[in-house]
Amino acid sequence: MNRAVTECLLILSCTLPLFGQSIAVTINASQTEVKAGSPVGVTIHLTNLSNHEVNRGGGCYSDGLDLGYTYTCQDSVTKRILKNKKVSDLLTCGDRDMVKPGESFEQQIVISGACEMDKPGRYLVQVGRVDPDDPSHSRLVKSNKIEIIVKP
Repeated sequence: MNRAVTECLLILSCTLPLFGQSIAVTINASQTEVKAGSPVGVTIHLTNLSNHEVNRGGGCYSDGLDLGYTYTCQDSVTKRILKNKKVSDLLTCGDRDMVKPGESFEQQIVISGACEMDKPGRYLVQVGRVDPDDPSHSRLVKSNKIEIIVKP
């Protein structure tokens, strides 16, 4: 998929009404093709759809990942879900900054810190975050999926 189509879909996904969700999450990658063994960077775009402030992330980070999100990677050919890497026990925690109603926050993460993407292939990547307005903390708001191609 070319960049213009991807950006169009990203904008469309942010503007569609999302009933019952207080946030929308989308992702994109500055590089959709990387060399095997290289870090794979992804931008997470969080939009506050509610009428009150929400936390912009989990507040704790490890291995270039915001631990307030879930990370799913799968082989795009076989659809096999890849095993998540063990996240380091070394955490960096800070204040939980807020996102005002109608505003957005972007952050960079290293998705290859979460998923085994070190072999050549095509990988689908998706992130998710629990809806902060869900009292049961069980409703996961999922991002769009993007494809990352890892070359030898």
